[in-house]
Amino acid sequence: MVERLESLLPLPPFEVWLEDYRRHRDAYLEDLGEPPAAPTRSAPVTVELRTLEHAGRRWYAGLDLFRAGEGWRGAITFHAGDGGRIHRTGEIFRGETPADLRERFRSFDEPTLGAFLRSVLP
Repeated sequence: MVERLESLLPLPPFEVWLEDYRRHRDAYLEDLGEPPAAPTRSAPVTVELRTLEHAGRRWYAGLDLFRAGEGWRGAITFHAGDGGRIHRTGEIFRGETPADLRERFRSFDEPTLGAFLRSVLP
């Protein structure tokens, strides 16, 4: 196993991964509806990433989802592009499928994402 992992290293820069994620999003979502692969509240999965500018810094906003009974729930996590602490909203998304919640997250404009970010900053 160590040899396999070493063959993957070094990992690509975050920007390369992000571009692959944007182009091939479905590959990151396959099998999410089938147990045991479905994420849980304690271990959600990020299904969408967006960027925004706030107070002169670049921030990443991620939609984190998990399975809850027959449906899905989610929150937005924020982290600055230069590292640091992760800030998370409460569970603000509920829906039947990950695609439903992802579409709602995508509909937020930058001022709306900025308002969510400001609501979780100390």
